[in-house]
Amino acid sequence: MARALTIEPKLHVPASSFTPYFVAMDKKTLRFDAFFLEEIDTHGLEKQRIHKVRIFYHLVDHTISVIEPRQENSGVPQGALIRRHRIPKPHCSEESYTFSDFNIGAEVTFYGKVFHIINCDGFTRAFLSGQGLSVPAPEESPRDAIVDKLETKRGRQIRGPARRLEDDKLFRFLQNDKKVLRFYCVWDDRAAMYGDRHLYTLCYFLTDDTVKVTKTHEGVSWNKRDPFGMLLRREKLPCPNAPGTFYTDADLRVGETISVFGRDFMPYDCDEFTRAYYIEKFEFEQGKISIAEPEPAKPVFEIPPHNGVGSEEDSMGNVKSLNPKPPKRDMRKMIEKERDILRFLARLESSSPDDESRRFVVAVYVVDDTVQINEHHERNPGFDSMGHRFLQRSRVHAPDGKRYTARDFCIGARVVINSHAFTLLKADEFSLKYMEEHYDQFPVGDMSHIEEKVREAFAGSSLYDTFHKADQDKNGWLSPNEFMEAIRETGVLHHVNEHELVTVMRTFDRNSDGRIDYEEFVQAVGGKRAVGLSDAAWEATEDLLCHLNDVLEGKEDLLQNALAARDENDEGVLPIRDIQDAFLEVGISLKDTDATLLERGFTVPEGSGVIWSELLRAMLGSDSLPPAA
Repeated sequence: MARALTIEPKLHVPASSFTPYFVAMDKKTLRFDAFFLEEIDTHGLEKQRIHKVRIFYHLVDHTISVIEPRQENSGVPQGALIRRHRIPKPHCSEESYTFSDFNIGAEVTFYGKVFHIINCDGFTRAFLSGQGLSVPAPEESPRDAIVDKLETKRGRQIRGPARRLEDDKLFRFLQNDKKVLRFYCVWDDRAAMYGDRHLYTLCYFLTDDTVKVTKTHEGVSWNKRDPFGMLLRREKLPCPNAPGTFYTDADLRVGETISVFGRDFMPYDCDEFTRAYYIEKFEFEQGKISIAEPEPAKPVFEIPPHNGVGSEEDSMGNVKSLNPKPPKRDMRKMIEKERDILRFLARLESSSPDDESRRFVVAVYVVDDTVQINEHHERNPGFDSMGHRFLQRSRVHAPDGKRYTARDFCIGARVVINSHAFTLLKADEFSLKYMEEHYDQFPVGDMSHIEEKVREAFAGSSLYDTFHKADQDKNGWLSPNEFMEAIRETGVLHHVNEHELVTVMRTFDRNSDGRIDYEEFVQAVGGKRAVGLSDAAWEATEDLLCHLNDVLEGKEDLLQNALAARDENDEGVLPIRDIQDAFLEVGISLKDTDATLLERGFTVPEGSGVIWSELLRAMLGSDSLPPAA
């Protein structure tokens, strides 16, 4: 027998752009509403039963599926009647149904069941109309006589005054099944021994007025205590104030106490369904109460003082853990800083005259902040002074209990060790250099920090005039004694300590010849460079100085004498016009633009003139240009 050839109808696809059929029809489904009749032989009243179904036609592969919507308590199996596949036509098994076989009013036969199509959705109607098919108006769904009869009978029973609906358990079950009032409660049991606060959920079932109480494990940390979930199984909750009565929905209010067999539960919130139920039935809105309490203050962990047995780290292991472990040491720090020792010469503060001349060497080990003190040996002191050990290397504490670190030791500092007060007088060269190199750990060696403190101390005053007055020979240099005397007169000692002054003197005594360039110090502190002068302007100034140095070859002494002659009061400062006249006297014409550069670069902080000695040294190459402020 020859195999029949199935010819599927062609779809009208626009020819403007090619799209594969499976792409164009992917996820496109035609939906039809239909019904079929089922003959009933075993029921005396019902002869036929109408089944309403939905037929889905999938355009991508021309498959069909039939689904009967489920009805509650129908008593018959419903759902998927025919799974998705191609359904052959009854008269020819080789030919399958296509979308042209479906339309409103048409009948299709699937495996012996005749389905009558009565309606379709909007997409299906538009699709069929686009394919040239006429789609009739929807038909009405037939009524099932037995269903109408039962509904009529049920209506007469409901309207009968035989009994109250509120007392009908079946009616309450049908009306309130799966409707539960949910309250969130807190039980405060802290009055009892080992009591605590507990969170529970109280569920009130409207079908039979029963109550169930369960533990709420989510929420705050203090609620996570017991793993038991059920406190009260579902049952009616007796009311303690009226024996023989039980709690109803009218008795449950947020904020009012509920007695659950001797336990006082306080509802503090409810869900949205419960809130809407009370508004609809009782015209009362349930509120919400905050049960949050301030967190109790955490106990302060106080570390007991060291008893002197063993090291502090080893003893601290017994404080932090029941099974102490050996303290871990920073081996890298031990290797890198094992030989970094800061040594200071100290004086013992004592009321005894014999202790006035005693000196001690305080050695501070940076690697572990331990301190060792030896008495400094002096020749013929009048008593035995052979450099005996005053304090063995150990960690020492201040009178307030804080442990001393290397940062606490500097020149001029006063340290109290084991009830003995020491004043640090000097430091060796290694200690001074180490503290200057590690200025991030030792602020007394940070020159920028010291300059800032001095700048704040001299806000609005003339620091240059003070040092210039102390400079007897007006050469721009001060001896250490002169510098310290000038510093004392200015009152800077109230803002900086002795070690910071030592750092200043070491910084500006570049040649280590005992002379301090106070003009450079004034420039660094007061900012000799004009505000807003760009780096390009300083480069231009440097080029100008180099040019003037070349032009002045052999005339340096003449220019210096001309400048000194105009400085009648030996102030070291001249107006820019006098400086131009001095240059003109030696045969050099200084333009106004060049004079402006020199004035902005070498003016005093107060802006009242130009420091001609500094200008001359920079021009002759004996000193560099002033750094940027």
